[in-house]
Amino acid sequence: MTVTERQIFRLKDEIQVSKWHMNFEENPTKYSLPKTTEERQRDIELLKNRIIEKQNELEQLETRNLKPETQLS
Repeated sequence: MTVTERQIFRLKDEIQVSKWHMNFEENPTKYSLPKTTEERQRDIELLKNRIIEKQNELEQLETRNLKPETQLS
């Protein structure tokens, strides 16, 4: 596994974990931390922004990873 492939794998994992966290913030359970609605909304927005940043970074890595293969063809 190359360094870029490892970075892609980690980013995909971080995106998935952030989505889980966002789901728990949007749908709190009895085990969730007690928070006000404003705190929850702020955390949801932060998670959404983090997911978008990670997805953009992932797209850049994937396109950079594809370039050498297309050059070899």
